[in-house]
Amino acid sequence: VSDKNIAALEDDEKYSNRDVYLKLFRYKLDENFYTGAKNINSYAKFTSNFYDRINPVLDKKDMKTITDFCSQVPKTSDLQAQIWNIENKIKKTISFNLYAESAESIAAILKNKQANKIDLLKLYSAVFREFKIENKLVLTSNRFEIPFEKDFESYENLDEALFYFPAIKKYLTPSEIEYRIPLFPDNLGNNNGLFISEKIFGGVNMGVSEINFIELPGVEITTDYMGITTDFTEDLENPKITTSIDFGGFTAMKLQTIKYFSSAEQYQTILKSIAENYTINTEYSSLKTENDGVENIGKKPFVMKLTFDGKDLIQNAGGNYLFSVGKLIGSQMELYQENKRTLPVEINHPHAYQRTLKIILPKGVTAKNLEKFNMNFKTDLNNKTEAGFVSSYTEKDGVITVTNTEFYNIVNYPLEKFNEYKDVINAAADFNKIVIMLTKN
Repeated sequence: VSDKNIAALEDDEKYSNRDVYLKLFRYKLDENFYTGAKNINSYAKFTSNFYDRINPVLDKKDMKTITDFCSQVPKTSDLQAQIWNIENKIKKTISFNLYAESAESIAAILKNKQANKIDLLKLYSAVFREFKIENKLVLTSNRFEIPFEKDFESYENLDEALFYFPAIKKYLTPSEIEYRIPLFPDNLGNNNGLFISEKIFGGVNMGVSEINFIELPGVEITTDYMGITTDFTEDLENPKITTSIDFGGFTAMKLQTIKYFSSAEQYQTILKSIAENYTINTEYSSLKTENDGVENIGKKPFVMKLTFDGKDLIQNAGGNYLFSVGKLIGSQMELYQENKRTLPVEINHPHAYQRTLKIILPKGVTAKNLEKFNMNFKTDLNNKTEAGFVSSYTEKDGVITVTNTEFYNIVNYPLEKFNEYKDVINAAADFNKIVIMLTKN
């Protein structure tokens, strides 16, 4: 095998997956001439052996232990909620230790309260069987390191594990403590995987497998809702600002996990740091949060409510007032591409932002430059808008209402759409810079 004149790939292009496009040589042992064995590393053989390993025959002690453990899991008729309860119970009971010695039995796993990856899969499988929950074990790889190559059967593809539930089409990660269904590490999604399911042949349970695509949670899961009210009625130079943000999905998970892994003092320090992105480093008057903690991951949004004075956003300009309203949505990423783009766009997961800004003016005050709020940038693929930043405003009875939507419905955008995608990303940064003028009549 030979190759030459391999073009270099830049490693500094944002929103890309360089490793997918790097040339690499993969090989495996296929045949043993001495024994006559062929197709040695086939998925069929792997599946049979792995299924037996994850689903051992349980003795009476193991079965009783599993029954007793499952009796401690809250019961519900909602399947996703039931799986969430199981996941939460296991993750709060058993510590994942990659280097732990293999336990002799399921009972030993629960007694030791720690498990390596194989033992953890055994435990989950036994519990799902006890609850009669249909599932498939999915083995895959990190798409940002070694993407799953469906046309080449290699055990390199099988480094990571998920459970898939066909009835609700959702995934669970058994080893990552901070996740809860329907959230799982996004570097395992938007990727192929080996789906192992149970079939009965001649009264014997066996594992069979097929390669399928692992869908990431849709944009509706990770949508942030922001409501901001700026009230100038009492003081044009120091408006009262109220901000409420509902963080969803993957964003909420990261914030909800902080409380679990930090002290009360550390948590407040971190919250203050997060809040400063929306108060423009101004001291806030009040800060409240809702739905923090792991018990809300995958269930409820993380809510942050702020009140603060907006004097630092106002500049007196000869009797008029310049209001840096765009800064209220928080700092935004800007995408620059100095050299010719070589890689298509690949983002972590679908996500969106819904923002509503209300500006309340006193009588005798008008606002100028409101046309800056009108923005419309989109990326269309196959006659469908898959990314966009759309903004508009209305004005009535001294209240200016600005609404904007920013969304990224899919993960992959082809190279020829890069400039359109870049315009969407940069639109949010441009909105962040909007300044309007307030004038007394």
